Amino acid sequence: MVTIREEKNMIFKEIGDEKLKADVCYPAEAEKHPGIILIHGGAWLQGYKIKGGTSI
Repeated sequence: MVTIREEKNMIFKEIGDEKLKADVCYPAEAEKHPGIILIHGGAWLQGYKIKGGTSI
């Protein structure tokens, strides 16, 4: 069984004063694994990830 680590609100980019954040889940082992990106709707203008669904 694979142990999963989760980091919430990881800053992946800063644009001026704005910090772009993502919740990142990844295997605890330091190996290469495929990735999945989940983007909720809102046209980058509205909405909150907390209302999107369940985490892994």
